[in-house]
Amino acid sequence: MIIFFFASAGASSAYLTVSEIFPMETRAMAIAFFYAVGTAAGGISGPLLFGVLIASGKRAELAIGYLIGAVLMIAAGPDVIPIHPAAALRHRR
Repeated sequence: MIIFFFASAGASSAYLTVSEIFPMETRAMAIAFFYAVGTAAGGISGPLLFGVLIASGKRAELAIGYLIGAVLMIAAGPDVIPIHPAAALRHRR
């Protein structure tokens, strides 16, 4: 449950950052594209990966699956750092 809390916060902050930088048409196309790609990638690989991990019956392997997800979310965070200050300054004008 706590993983969904952090994933939701990350998605919300990414959407807010993007909404301040790009025009609406560009933003809509980018969000639609990445949502579709992410949904397809996660919808295909997630059940396959966790199905194998759960079927193994080993908690350590399942924990590794969650760690992989956590590392991917943490790795995606710094991508916003170069554009975040520009978005914050643009909002103040």
